[in-house]
Amino acid sequence: MLLSEAISLIKSPLINSDIPVHWADLGAGEGLFSFALADLLCSGSTIYAIDKRAGQLKGKKTTKVEIVEIIADFEKDDLAVPLLDGIIAANALHFIADQQICLKRLAKLCRPDAHFIIVEYDTSSATQWVPYPLPFSTLKHMFEGIGRSSIQRLGQIKSKYNSSNIYGAIISV
Repeated sequence: MLLSEAISLIKSPLINSDIPVHWADLGAGEGLFSFALADLLCSGSTIYAIDKRAGQLKGKKTTKVEIVEIIADFEKDDLAVPLLDGIIAANALHFIADQQICLKRLAKLCRPDAHFIIVEYDTSSATQWVPYPLPFSTLKHMFEGIGRSSIQRLGQIKSKYNSSNIYGAIISV
């Protein structure tokens, strides 16, 4: 996926801020969505790129936003981050068997008005690459369980790997 496609999946006026903010990117990998988010945040913001494997960002930098690499398992480890203004999970939650329990734990790291951005395959069919699918239709119920009632689809693109779409959504209080 291109950076421009990643930006189009997550772009929302709800995440634009005139003050620096703190976000976490769960399962950041090589940082595609960390850099997409960095494009949308104001200067002085920080993104904590969390992934199990070290060195995924490979020296990539942005001048506007600080991206801090944290080697951790976001599902199981305690994360040493300040109170977060938002969490992005792009193609990460479909690896978690009990997504709602994981999200309840992660919500405790957030300010009450924090946003969640989810990027996932819009399918209910499990595969070896998407063992616990999270279709858009399931998000509302799941996030209501952690006190988040507003959900908005931001964008979608066709998956290059299967017949489903990849969607982006933002969840607010």
